[in-house]
Amino acid sequence: MFIGFILGIASTLACLYLTKFIVDPIINQANYRYEIAAMLKYYANVYTCLGDSTAEERQKAYEVFRGYGSWIESKTLAIRHYAFLSQLLRKPSLEDIKKVSGELIGLANSIKNGKGEEDKMNRERREKILKLLSANSPEH
Repeated sequence: MFIGFILGIASTLACLYLTKFIVDPIINQANYRYEIAAMLKYYANVYTCLGDSTAEERQKAYEVFRGYGSWIESKTLAIRHYAFLSQLLRKPSLEDIKKVSGELIGLANSIKNGKGEEDKMNRERREKILKLLSANSPEH
């Protein structure tokens, strides 16, 4: 009876550990990936037509992409055993997430400092980001 009690506590603690440190952060990261894809679509008219967007639109898009560029990498680094889990669960690799982070920050900088010549490059960035975010996923 005592062994059953100890095993019950151990299994409860194991479930809590898995939920708090692995499952929840992976779900959180997936939400960030979906939000990034949605924001790429929402702000497409800003970063692909820099000359036609207002300063306020560019500033907001800059803040959004700069923020996501920072958050996606830091949230992924917080996931314990992510390198193993990304293969097991078919998620983007840590290297892909780092590339996404760099591309998002580059996109943000081009929005803030761009003159309009960057439109084609920004469209290519969008495609690269979306491809990296879907790498290893079942639908990819």
